[in-house]
Amino acid sequence: MGTITYSAYHCVIYSALKRYKQDYDVLNLETIDSLSKQKESDLSFETHLFICSTRLQETQIVIVLLTCSFIEALANFYLSLKTTPDQFDIIQNTRLIDKWIVVPSLFLKDYTFPK
Repeated sequence: MGTITYSAYHCVIYSALKRYKQDYDVLNLETIDSLSKQKESDLSFETHLFICSTRLQETQIVIVLLTCSFIEALANFYLSLKTTPDQFDIIQNTRLIDKWIVVPSLFLKDYTFPK
C-alpha cells in the first residue's frame, strides 16, 4: 500500500490558517502599541479601542472559520479511509452535531462526547 498523504485542499487551508494567525499576532502587537500611544491621537480612547478591536475580531472570525473547515476536512479524510463509499455518503449527509456525537463512537468504542 502506498503512503497516504493530505490533499492539496488540506495544505491550502493549513497555509491560510497559519497566515491569518500570523496576521492576528501582528495586529495584536500593533493594537497594544497603538493603544499605548493613543494619547497622541485625535480619537477618543473608546473610538480607538473599537477600531483596533474590530480589526482583531475580523481576523479572529477568519481563524475560527478556517479552523472549523480544517477540522471538517481532516475528519472527512479520516472517514474516507475508514468507511466504504456508501457509508461515507451516509455520514457526509448527517447533521454536523451528529457527526461529532455519534460518528466517532463507530470507530472508538470508549468515545463519549464531552459535555
